[in-house]
Amino acid sequence: MTRGGLGCASVSFFLLCSQLGCRPEDANLGGAWSCPPSAAESCFFFDSALMAQSSLSDVRAQFDAPIDPDAAKAPSVVYPLDGTTEPSNIYDLDVQWRRPRSAQKLFRIRVESAALPFGRYELYIPCFPKNDGCHYNVPEQAWSANVTSQLRGADALLTVAASDGEGGEVSVSPAVHLRFTYAPVPGGLYYWSAHPPNTPPGTPDQGTTYRLAFGALRAAPFIRPNQENPKSCEGCHSVSGNGNLIAFTATDSLDGPKAGNFVARDTSNPTAATFPVSSKPDSTMIALNYTGTLGVIGFDNELSLKNLADGSSTPIASSLFGAEGHGYFPDFSPDGKHIAVTLSDSPDTPWAVSTGSIATLDFDGHAFSAAKVLVPMTDNEFHFYPSWSPDNQWIVFASAPRGVDPTRGCSDPNDSKCRAISYDQRNARLRLVHFPDGRVYDLNRATQGAGLTSTLPKFAPLPTNGHNQLFITFNSKMRYGIEVPDNSPAQLWLSVLDFERLPDDPSSAPVWLPFQSFGQKNHMAYWCDKVPCRTDVDPGLECGPEENCVDQGPPDGPVCIPIAPTVK
Repeated sequence: MTRGGLGCASVSFFLLCSQLGCRPEDANLGGAWSCPPSAAESCFFFDSALMAQSSLSDVRAQFDAPIDPDAAKAPSVVYPLDGTTEPSNIYDLDVQWRRPRSAQKLFRIRVESAALPFGRYELYIPCFPKNDGCHYNVPEQAWSANVTSQLRGADALLTVAASDGEGGEVSVSPAVHLRFTYAPVPGGLYYWSAHPPNTPPGTPDQGTTYRLAFGALRAAPFIRPNQENPKSCEGCHSVSGNGNLIAFTATDSLDGPKAGNFVARDTSNPTAATFPVSSKPDSTMIALNYTGTLGVIGFDNELSLKNLADGSSTPIASSLFGAEGHGYFPDFSPDGKHIAVTLSDSPDTPWAVSTGSIATLDFDGHAFSAAKVLVPMTDNEFHFYPSWSPDNQWIVFASAPRGVDPTRGCSDPNDSKCRAISYDQRNARLRLVHFPDGRVYDLNRATQGAGLTSTLPKFAPLPTNGHNQLFITFNSKMRYGIEVPDNSPAQLWLSVLDFERLPDDPSSAPVWLPFQSFGQKNHMAYWCDKVPCRTDVDPGLECGPEENCVDQGPPDGPVCIPIAPTVK
């Protein structure tokens, strides 16, 4: 399959593709697009699947018919979500909708905005069926040139109109409200997947970290079992903010009570050891400072400060954590002056707690202060998984109800095995707290409701043009339109925080990150400023698919750069 969707040669082949569950770009046979020489009409795209049926003018004429007032006959857009803020460097958008009548054969996707040169951009297409609806992967070149490049910082409306192709009334969906970011999402992304690389969904869990320069369409396996990782599984990774170092917990089984061994690797040469791996378990959760010179390591319900030049460790005194006596899920502030932790005296496993408050500890480069509670636990709710913003002013985290969790198979409130825990927490919701004053804001648009396991949020680097927006990623089991059904495994989503909306919810409805494979279990999307090219592989393999290795000169050196769609 080539970029732009030209790989399927016929509609019949596409239908077979659809039944076998191909990637969403298969819902696009390529085609012709045109913008008028004056502002008399809209820009439009005409999919090749319609060319055998009739001329472009005939298809467009079908949508000049009267609008059917019956809302029950109108298509309903299920992706993108209403209230989404679309990053300008995500090109692989799959528009998905349901049609209430099989007689609806022709469709028009329309994007309207005063910021578009001609007011609107239209795509004329058939229904490419998938599960219980239709979908269409937008043509990257035309979409980039005529929509995303024109709408930075602007609002737009997206609708899907349906025609029977025989001159009948046209049904039009309710509008989906979209925003577009002022700038591309910068940096690179390292995330953990429970699946080994190049294996189908349902393969036994093993644990692999993938990476990409954001804007690329596919991620590449980076820390692989028994390759870059000396053991058969790994997890709980962390990446330095400058992108130079990755650290992870290596193990032969994530089921053991002691977790695994701490491993640190230079991201330009991840097969070479930076210092010897301990012969005994010594690691569960990990946080790295921005430069990758220090780490805070969680192990056996204790935290320690690790010097990553030689691997030496110094315990962090439990007395600093107050009455709880323990800190979990550490995260370094980008300026290196603080860490955020979850305070808890109720561990469930080395990577889960059943109580928790969000707290911060000051750090002078050598020693930590006593913890200061920023978001206290209540009788009804506990908090966990803190992550610092790149400007050091905010912490995103998750909250969940305390008490008995019926999904754990028991109901005794006095039995710790029955209590709700942080890991795989179905009822988690995303929240934001200002540092250091403790003002808390709910991120309801990002969370999209209860029961979706929306958790493990992580901040992305700052955008480059100074607008008051930040980006977060998180994993969730929410439904991805018609592509991924209910009860899907955890997948990665992105939400934009617009601080001009405060004191209201600053988050946007989330975007599904399109470099994933359906059925993967994906977690912990750590961000960094750059993705260094690998030096331990053959030429041409230094970066992931659809990325180029480009020498940026000092201080970055050779880094991976995504290949954006070619605009003709």
